[in-house]
Formats: sequence, C-alpha cells, structure tokens
Amino acid sequence: MKRMLISITVLIFMAGLVPSAAWADEDADGFGFAVRTFVCFPEMAEINRFLVESGLDPLGDVLLGVGGGVLVTRIGDVAVGASTWVFADSSRNVQAEAQLCAAVGGLDLRWVADRDDRSNLIVGAVLGSGTSLMSMSGYPHPTVTEPSDGLVPEPDRALGVVTLLGCPYVEVTAQLAQWLSLEFRLGYALHVAVYESGDLIGLTRSALVLSGPMISGGVSIGVPGT
Repeated sequence: MKRMLISITVLIFMAGLVPSAAWADEDADGFGFAVRTFVCFPEMAEINRFLVESGLDPLGDVLLGVGGGVLVTRIGDVAVGASTWVFADSSRNVQAEAQLCAAVGGLDLRWVADRDDRSNLIVGAVLGSGTSLMSMSGYPHPTVTEPSDGLVPEPDRALGVVTLLGCPYVEVTAQLAQWLSLEFRLGYALHVAVYESGDLIGLTRSALVLSGPMISGGVSIGVPGT
C-alpha cells in the first residue's frame, strides 16, 4: 500500500514538470484514464469494538485506498466512464490476525458545471456495486471451550457483504498540459447491503456497509479524440 501511494505521488510530481505549451479546448478529450488515492471516513465503531473484544488493536476511523477511472466518451459537457477503488487494512497480534478489505466499481457519469482555460468544476456520480470482507484467523471465541484449556482458537472465519453503490461527488481539475490534469474529488459513498456470506461471530453485516464521506486526488491523462 505504501509503495503504491509513493508511486502515485511521484506521478503527480512528474506531471508538474510537463511543458504546457498547448492547452486543450473544451472538446479535446476523446478518452482517457486517471489514477487516484482515496481517503474514506466510514462508520467504524462496530468493527473496532469487535476487534478490541477479540484482543486486537482497532483500525481507527479512516481507510486509505487507491483506484482509477476510465473516460469512455464525452459529448459536450457530459462524459461517461467507469471508476473503481479498493481499500485494505489489518490488525494482528501474536495469536490472531484480522483483515478488512473492500472493492468498488461502477459507471461514472459526470457533467462540467463550470470551466475556464485551465480548470473545470465537475458534478457527477458513480453508480455500481462493491464487496466488503472481514476475515480473521487464529482468534479464540467464548463459544468454543475445553474444560482444561479454556478458550480454543477457531478455524479461519470470514464475513462478506455485496453492496449496491451510489456515490455523488464534486470534482475540480487543473490542466497542466494538453493531455494532462490534476484532479481533486469530494464525494459521499452510499452503500446498501444486498447479500451476506460467511459468519464472523460478534460482527453483523451492517458493520461492513462502509458508507461515508470520501476524498480523492490524482492525475488524469486524456487522449485527444478524432
């Protein structure tokens, strides 16, 4: 995770070194892609309570992730593409380990609300689905006991949910060159759980519905259309 964040930071720095002799007009992007870092602020109270009760350190209230997007087509001020992102974090001690991960993807619809020569104000929404998974290994649970040894580690267990996603957002882009832009996005991810799989004693599926504010930043590269 740290290596990926460092790589994206280097890309953004290199983007600032690219000459900006020619600026794209409002219809320049035929298609393109973006690489982003994400910070998510979901409700983590139940997950952290579960970890503490299992003898593990809490994960905190912030999840860091990476993702990307693809611009498929643009007609005037309206663009259609796809966006995806992933989050992961873990907590461990000498006896047990817990891992939380989430992956989301969907259709990205966006509209340029305002622009000038080198920047755009964009309003959009990502509509799609995702999955969240909490897995644990080597942890003891009070429901499994032996008279002589007390608590006994259970086999590896996991709880996962599949969600539907709606993520409205506002984005600001700053154009560095004809094909190159920096972007900053502020949004809110709304998840609805539709399917549950597995069983993790002491954790409900609602805890894995990671809805909340999201902030992302990254670099986008657009290829002029024909």
